[in-house]
Formats: sequence, C-alpha cells, structure tokens
Amino acid sequence: MIPKRLDGNAVARAIKHELGRRLAALDRRPGLAVVLLKAGAASRKYAESKVKACREMGMDCTVHDFTDDLRPDVLHRRVRSLASDPGLHGLFVEHPLPADVDPIALYACIPAEKDVEGISYENLGRLLLGRPAMVASTAAACMAILDHYEVPIARRHAVVVGRSNIVGKPLWALLVARDATVTTCHSKTPDLAAETSRADILVVSVGHSRLIGREHVREGAIVVDVGINFEGGKMVGDVDFDAVHDRVSAITPVPGGVGPVTTAMLLSNLVETTTRQVALQRT
Repeated sequence: MIPKRLDGNAVARAIKHELGRRLAALDRRPGLAVVLLKAGAASRKYAESKVKACREMGMDCTVHDFTDDLRPDVLHRRVRSLASDPGLHGLFVEHPLPADVDPIALYACIPAEKDVEGISYENLGRLLLGRPAMVASTAAACMAILDHYEVPIARRHAVVVGRSNIVGKPLWALLVARDATVTTCHSKTPDLAAETSRADILVVSVGHSRLIGREHVREGAIVVDVGINFEGGKMVGDVDFDAVHDRVSAITPVPGGVGPVTTAMLLSNLVETTTRQVALQRT
C-alpha cells in the first residue's frame, strides 16, 4: 500500500546506498563544479549544500563564483574553460539565473558528457527521442519517488503544472515514455482547477506558495510538490498541504519531499557522467 506521506528522505537514502556501490567500483573520484551566477545568501546556501552532499559521498565539489562579470562573452568563455578541465566530470549552474543571462546560450557552453543537469541540446533532444540521456535531477527525482513507492504510471492521467526546461518539459517526456497521458499546465492555462482536478498524478513546479488548494485535486490523487517557497521564514510548497492532505491518497511534504531526492539524483548523474568519461578514456 502506498503511504499517505511520500518520504523523500527515505528515497534519497536508498539512492545513496546504491551510489555507494557504484562509487566503490570506480577507480576515479568524481568531481563536480557548481557555477554561481546570482549573488545572495540563498544561492550560496544551495551551492554549499551540494558541496556538503558530494563530500559526504566521497566526491569532490567546488563552487565557482562568476557573479563579478556576467557579460555573455566573458561568462561563456569562463564556463567553457571550466568544462575543459579533465579532472572535472560534471558541471552544474545554480538556479535561479539572473534575468539578463540567456539560459539557452549558457547551457550550450556545457558539453553533453559533463551536463549533470541534463539541459544541453543533446541531452534534452535524446530524452525527447526516447534515447538514453542525462535527465534533469528534479524531474528525475519526481520519477524516483513514484517508482520507490510503486505508484502505477502507465494508463494514468498525469498533470504537470509548470513548463520549465529543468522540470516541466523533461518530466512530461519521462511520463509519456512510461505510457501516462500527460497534460501540461502553466500561467496561461485558463481554468487551472478544471485541469488539475482530473489528475491521477499531479506534479506542481511553479514557485508559487500554496497555489494548489483543495479545489485543485480530485479525491484519491497522488501529489508531488516540487515547490520551494518561504513564508515568514518557514519553507512551504506550491501545494497547500493542510488543505489537501485528507483528500489525496499520497503527497510529498515540503520540506522532506522532492528536495533531498533531487540532490541524490544530481549525485547519481555525476557518478554516471564520471563512469562514461572513464570508459571513453579506456577505449
């Protein structure tokens, strides 16, 4: 039976246990670079959390602060130079990006083989074509939670609220590949509740606190809340947990839901990129 509360910490522990086995088989210490483009305590905190997570698993992680000069030519040159380091196996750009940074042009500077966030043209294209690809860690985390708790996906109606390149779009592709019928909603959807209330599986990733209320979910739905927002210093999701808790069959909490699994999937992607690069060096 699927529990009411989908515990992301339990899922993350299971992923990291498997990662330990994969790391033991590697003769290389994976190295991750985190690029910081937005000044502020929150962005730096998120970056440092990745350093801590990597170190706990015996992997290297360094933060590169490029906030001093965001001119495209300078920024792109610095990212390409960083990516060319043979001791670096993965590169991650911390979100959110500054408004004046073109994400598509920036991501094009990251080679697919070091793209742990799955945002390069090649990785996104391979994902849409149903080929093996690096998958954005948050989208992969949503699927990992559903799989860990053995939530049926095929023949179910999934609704994804959000259409970002790092969550909504890759998640649509992942769900469709698993034979779900998927509806994508966004800020221009005229009647959000009419769409979301039809979902067997509802995933919300918009960054709007408590956007989804009781009227947005049907009875018995499974809800995955990707949102991270702060109200009076308290972290809350995009879903009003208290309002929908007794109506849904299962839901991820915030905090303790998608967040820790996203970090675990980022580490998994880093191990995968390292494994592939080591294999290529041996050929």
